[in-house]
Amino acid sequence: MVTDVSGTAGDWTRMTTSSHPTGVTPNTGAGMAVFNSWTAASGSSTRLARTANISIPAGSTVASAVVYVYHETGYTALDNIQVQTSPDGTTWTTRGTINRYDGSTGWKLHTVDLSALIGTGNFQIGYLGVSAYGNDCHLDDVSVTYTPTGSCVIAACTPAAAPKPVPDGQWVTGTPMKGTKLTGNNVHVTWDVSSCVSGDYNLYSGPLSAVSTYGYDTWTCNLGTTGGADGAISGTGAAQFFLVVPVQGTAEGSHGRNSAGTERAGSGVGHCSIASKDTTGMCTP
Repeated sequence: MVTDVSGTAGDWTRMTTSSHPTGVTPNTGAGMAVFNSWTAASGSSTRLARTANISIPAGSTVASAVVYVYHETGYTALDNIQVQTSPDGTTWTTRGTINRYDGSTGWKLHTVDLSALIGTGNFQIGYLGVSAYGNDCHLDDVSVTYTPTGSCVIAACTPAAAPKPVPDGQWVTGTPMKGTKLTGNNVHVTWDVSSCVSGDYNLYSGPLSAVSTYGYDTWTCNLGTTGGADGAISGTGAAQFFLVVPVQGTAEGSHGRNSAGTERAGSGVGHCSIASKDTTGMCTP
């Protein structure tokens, strides 16, 4: 939904290539969102909002809004995009501001902290374009991510019992994460394991828009040790994301949702979708 906040000259449109400046193409995919700060008077502002509700479960950690913004040096005017949230679509709170001009050129990944919204219920997210009469603002590959708390299910079972429930996948947040180049585009990634559910995991790597469609390697979590897995890097110069998905028996946990709100496709062993979660929040194969 597009809503004018200050003045009526501002607008958000979907574009495949830019006009001000020319030559900007989407970070990924066929389109990007563009706010017309080049033609809108300074101070004009318009919000692009996702009206569907989002919620971050209680007990989660490191909740963030993830966005790609294009930067260039055509004008030093502080045209900007403000990441905002609202509990009702009427009252909006700015969580972070990203200036179009920062002295660099090209698409850049930005994360805005949303930890204050963990466990607070449903909210909407919006992106307020604010004109300073410089070049247009370009936005792509937006998402909300969070790291769920590790959990464990204990249940009596017999050899004929169903497989254990599988928790959701979680983003790798090791301190520090290090990559060692192997042959071709392959890398070996290591990180300090600070928390996880003991067991087997698949580690996927790739660009944010399709991280779970690329190759994976399997590692076994042991607390107090260092995690490590091989993965194939795809895309020259692109930022790489790593997604850890728990595996139990013949079932694999959910890969989460993409920026469009659609569940990421599973690969590897049998995929347990978000829709099949039970009342405890676990996926049952």
